[in-house]
Amino acid sequence: MFFRGQMLELMRWAARFCDPSPGDVQAFADPAKRRRFLAAALVAGEVWSRSVFADRVALDQDLAAARRHALGPFRKAIEESNVPPHLGISMGRSRSLFTEHMPAALPDFDDLFREQTGLSFVDYAIAASALSKYTIAGGAEGPFFDLRTVAAQTEFKE
Repeated sequence: MFFRGQMLELMRWAARFCDPSPGDVQAFADPAKRRRFLAAALVAGEVWSRSVFADRVALDQDLAAARRHALGPFRKAIEESNVPPHLGISMGRSRSLFTEHMPAALPDFDDLFREQTGLSFVDYAIAASALSKYTIAGGAEGPFFDLRTVAAQTEFKE
């Protein structure tokens, strides 16, 4: 009944408008609250669908153009509906994309990237990899930032 994109949409709205306090941990014991959650989840599914697909999937042009036009929404739908890939796979793909394919297609990519970010892609990837340890749930301590383990405290401080 629920899918990942729908739940992500619900979380986006909850993060934007709900009280960030922990709240009542027994809330789902109340059938009325479960019904309200279900209604919110169903609305979130509709909002997600409209934001991803909108009028982008239509046959008001030739078939090849319609397919090209629909490619983005279908990719977004797959991205938000599937379980995300392992971080190592994502980092490997980004390395291949941004150190091999982008420079081949756009020779000044490295300079443009550095101009926009102040970092080389390799430095950016190192920082993203190091920070990901503190943003992904599943560790014994949970996701957190500890000032003793970031920035100048790491071997990549320069």
